[in-house]
Amino acid sequence: MRFSRLIVSVFLLGFVVLGSCSKDSSTGATTFTSGIIATIDGSAWDGSSTATAVKTGNTLNMQSTINGQTLQIVVNENLAVGTFPLGGFNSTMAQIMELSGPKVWLTTPDGTGLLTITKLTSTDIEGTFYFDAVAFTGGLATGTKKVTDGKFALKLM
Repeated sequence: MRFSRLIVSVFLLGFVVLGSCSKDSSTGATTFTSGIIATIDGSAWDGSSTATAVKTGNTLNMQSTINGQTLQIVVNENLAVGTFPLGGFNSTMAQIMELSGPKVWLTTPDGTGLLTITKLTSTDIEGTFYFDAVAFTGGLATGTKKVTDGKFALKLM
């Protein structure tokens, strides 16, 4: 019985993962429909298979980890459709963490960027983002991580 449930769960997870992208029949191009994607330092990054968005009170935590690299965005203010600065001492921040080391790059306090929420309902959140995250002082990370072309479309938990 347990084995049957496991098989069914694996198949359902597969459908969810495969359903996060779709092909545009007119061009054959793959279009983004759910998860978190971005370009990090010029390389495509797709964390859609592990992406989550957890809202607790006025705090939203969106994150995903793929190949030992986590991208996280935290909003600590009233959520609404609109733009939120990432960087400085704002209540919204983003970070990249690599398990090797570990290494951490943050937008707070020296990074810059912007989070734009384009859709917000009681169950869904969508939008875009970009940021430059600076290595955490005193850590093993060096330099800056440049994140561009970020998109998210997630179910709120």
